[in-house]
Amino acid sequence: LKKISVVTEKMKLHFNKDKIIFEGISLDNMEAKTELEIQTGVSEEFNLTIKIKYLLDFLTSIEEEKFTLSVNEPNSAFIVKSQGLSMIIMPMIL
Repeated sequence: LKKISVVTEKMKLHFNKDKIIFEGISLDNMEAKTELEIQTGVSEEFNLTIKIKYLLDFLTSIEEEKFTLSVNEPNSAFIVKSQGLSMIIMPMIL
């Protein structure tokens, strides 16, 4: 995520059943992308666009390596949780 934040402040998250793709969105035709192979439990693929800063703020505030990301539906707020911290992140509408 830090590499993507060098390219842009916005990031698109592509969710499918067995991975999440993190993709930087830049107006300067610069691209940054990384994939995380994980069983997400989603039945239909969907995308969220967020400001990277909010997710990075959460990740730098926790000590654990594992956290939960809970999404009810695309384009609505989602929650990231760890043992002592919960944060609501609003997606961006593009």
